[in-house]
Amino acid sequence: TTDPAIPIFIDGGDPIGSSAGDTLNIIAGGMGVVAEVGPESDEGGFIVGANERVSFDHIEALGVIGAAKAFIVGTGADDDITIIARDASTHAGTDGVQDFTTQVSANAPILWVDTPLLVVDAQAGDDDIVMRAPAPNGANWNMTAWIYGGAPAAGPGDEGDRFELATPQGTPDSILYTPTAVDAGILVIDETATGAYVPVTDTIIQLGNVPPMPPMPGFPLPDPGGIETLVYDGEAGNDLLTIFGDGVVGGTSDIFVHTPGTAADDGTVLVNSHLAIQYTDLGLTGTVTTDGLGGTDTLNIVGTNQNDIIGVTAVTGTITHTLSSGAVRVPVAQMNMESVVIDGLNGDDTFNIAGNSPSPTTVN
Repeated sequence: TTDPAIPIFIDGGDPIGSSAGDTLNIIAGGMGVVAEVGPESDEGGFIVGANERVSFDHIEALGVIGAAKAFIVGTGADDDITIIARDASTHAGTDGVQDFTTQVSANAPILWVDTPLLVVDAQAGDDDIVMRAPAPNGANWNMTAWIYGGAPAAGPGDEGDRFELATPQGTPDSILYTPTAVDAGILVIDETATGAYVPVTDTIIQLGNVPPMPPMPGFPLPDPGGIETLVYDGEAGNDLLTIFGDGVVGGTSDIFVHTPGTAADDGTVLVNSHLAIQYTDLGLTGTVTTDGLGGTDTLNIVGTNQNDIIGVTAVTGTITHTLSSGAVRVPVAQMNMESVVIDGLNGDDTFNIAGNSPSPTTVN
């Protein structure tokens, strides 16, 4: 435990034998915890609530138990930040609900137990942030996460900050995404497949500062920079990915653009000029759904330079896409769209448009 008046420094010394080395566990007592990385992989510090800092050196394993919030701080370099939901298959005493590890580049991973809220402040640099959830046991992770990429690097070769969500357990998942700004959006792991965020079961991931994070007493203000690249990896789980329009203001008129990727279950969906979502390895029986919600919305389907066969089904208006190789792409379903535009690009394309599809369709 930490002290409100006395800073603490712990030196574990050099590890002996073949064990993992020294372990430091922070008993948070329901307070927020800021985790700071040090200049070496086994150095760093923790700030628990308003208490004085706990600094450490020569510590090879770290844990925080019972924190109200976890605040992960990156560096000014190009960080690799990894967040993984954990259960007892890898970490004794965890059940997959609000349990996870975090790791910043080559620094020691931190096990967080019973911690419902996570803030990542990657700070400057071109950072790669990867989140893998739920845990292998499939428990509802039930987390709230805020991800700030910080200011991207400037100059030749800068790539910006990248966030990837992967759902690795191999069963169908429902993922909801609402882009809110050019570098911001909201992801939901829809644990019970209701099609909307349910706080008592689902995980919500806020990327960037639109809408802004509410004040968190005792926490530093994160760098407001957002994310430049967003990727969802379904890991062949045959997932349902739903992209919503309207952003943070209801009733806006949105233009959705779906561009196919290299594989049959890869692609990108862009809404207006907001943060696009790239999906990969969705699973060949997965589905992408675009929902315009309010306003006058358009779905633009982009073909390939092959001989495409693109169809719009009756009643639902789901878009089907078969390549000249015979490969069938995952379908793109539409909801609340006032018009559909299909750009076939090059190739000798075939378009099959049902007469009773729900919205007018234009073929270019």
